[in-house]
Amino acid sequence: MSIKSTFCSSLEKIFTYSGTDYCFSGISLLAGEKGNFQLVLRSDRDTEVQISCTCPYASLFEVKEIYAGLAINKEDCGDTLLVNNGDPGYYPDLLDCFDGKLSLQAEKTRAIWINIDTKDAAPGEYNFTVTLSENEESRKLETKV
Repeated sequence: MSIKSTFCSSLEKIFTYSGTDYCFSGISLLAGEKGNFQLVLRSDRDTEVQISCTCPYASLFEVKEIYAGLAINKEDCGDTLLVNNGDPGYYPDLLDCFDGKLSLQAEKTRAIWINIDTKDAAPGEYNFTVTLSENEESRKLETKV
């Protein structure tokens, strides 16, 4: 599988030129808290990847696609990182419904947003597993919740 992937903080802005070298050791929440993090993906070729997520509490999470097609005038936006870098006119902010498939363009980075809600969870540490499938290959990534 030629897809590089990692988890990262929800505080990171993932642009199409972003790498995949983030340090993330999981997310810690108190009872009743909500939190989120991202799964960052990058491929060396155009491809479509199937993404499925599992956690012991099925109601614990929600996955959203980070849609980078929101056109803006980057020179007037006030964000120096975007003005100096990135694809013209695109900003990674809008969260959209996620159907389990993500199209990746060669050498472009994409991310999905994972919301965690501990409202119905018993105290404890849980493995959050993401399975990436491309053609006949699959790979699992895990982080702690």
